[in-house]
Amino acid sequence: MTTRLGEDDDLARFADQLYWEADPAKRETLQSSLLEEERRLGCTVDQLAKAERRLSDGGIRIARQTALIGELKAAGYDVGRAERLLDNLKHIQELFAAYHGMIVQTLDRRRP
Repeated sequence: MTTRLGEDDDLARFADQLYWEADPAKRETLQSSLLEEERRLGCTVDQLAKAERRLSDGGIRIARQTALIGELKAAGYDVGRAERLLDNLKHIQELFAAYHGMIVQTLDRRRP
């Protein structure tokens, strides 16, 4: 049986793999796995806090990658791979934002 910690590790593992995967078919499979893992984890206050942390961390990664791309462009480097990674980061951020929104809506409906 997988523990909550193990499940959170699975979510992080799927997200990490999505960051770097370029193959569209593999990305689709990883995205499906990530979404399924989010559904399995459910909508709890604990998961809301973790989702908020993931969104914050993702925002930092996106800002760093954006800055790096600017520096690389200014130095005359090819930024194609760096831009693809940025696109991946933004896509994952959108997935986590949707999950965060689902948790908030579910918790709001549960309130008396």
